[in-house]
Amino acid sequence: MATWRQRVFFLTWTLVLCVLATIIALMLPNTYRSEAVLAPLLERSEESAISKPLSALQGVAALVGFSPRSYTEIQEKVAYLQSRALIQRVLERNPDVMPGLFPKEWDLAEGRWKKSDPKKQPGLWDAFRHFDENYQVGMDKQTGLLHVWFQSRNPEFCKKLLEVVINEANGGLREDAVKQSRNFMGYLDEKSSETLVAEAQQLLLTMMASELRRSMLAECTEDFAFKVIDPPMVPDEHVKPRRSLLLIAWGFLAATSGSLLSLYRDQGLNPLKT
Repeated sequence: MATWRQRVFFLTWTLVLCVLATIIALMLPNTYRSEAVLAPLLERSEESAISKPLSALQGVAALVGFSPRSYTEIQEKVAYLQSRALIQRVLERNPDVMPGLFPKEWDLAEGRWKKSDPKKQPGLWDAFRHFDENYQVGMDKQTGLLHVWFQSRNPEFCKKLLEVVINEANGGLREDAVKQSRNFMGYLDEKSSETLVAEAQQLLLTMMASELRRSMLAECTEDFAFKVIDPPMVPDEHVKPRRSLLLIAWGFLAATSGSLLSLYRDQGLNPLKT
C-alpha cells in the first residue's frame, strides 16, 4: 500500500497540517451573539367602535370623500425593524454605536477616530453593511414571535446594541403613529366643518375620538410596536468559530491530501520534483 510505504511522509504531512490548523483556530477571534424574542403588537385602535357606524353609513362617508385608513399591520412593523431607516435612526441618536461597530478604527484613549480624514473613517454605508452581516430578524410562523439577534466580538456590546435597536424601533413607530394621528385629526376636523349632514358629522367625531385615543396611547406606551418577551442578555459562549468542526474538517483534508501525495511519491510522480 502506497500510504504505508510512505508512512513517514504521510504522518509528517498530516501532523504539520493539523498543528497549523490548531494554531489558526486558536488565533481566530471569538464572535458572540445576543438574542431577544419580541411580540409584534397591533395598535390598540378603536376599530370596533367605528365599524358599526361605518357599515351603516357607507353612503354618508362617500359624501364627504372619506375612505377609512387602514392601521399599521404587523408585517410593516417587522419591515421597519429590518430597515435602513431604523439603523440610521439608531446611529443618529446614539453616537457611541459607531465606535462599537468599528472598534479597530476607534482610538479609545483619545475618544476619536484614528484616521483624521473623514473619507477614511467608517460611514453610514459601512454601518449598513455591518448590520447586513451581523444583524438578523426572523419570525416564527407558528407563534408569530420575532427572534432578533446581533453578533459581535464584544459580548457586552451585542446586548447593549440590541436594546438600543428595540427601543429605537418602538420610539420611531410611536412617533410616526402620533404624527399620523394628529394629521388625520386635522383632516377630520376640516371635513367636519365642511359637511352639514348630521350623520356624517357624528361619524367624523367618532373617528376623531378614536384617533385622539390612539395618539394618547402611543405617547404613553413604551412598548408601542414590540413587546419584549425575552430580553437580550450578555452571551457567555461564542457562536463562532466552531473550532472542533474546523479541526475535524482540516484533519480530514490533511489525511486525504497526504494519501494522494503519498501515492504520487510512491509512483515517482511527485510534481514537486523537477
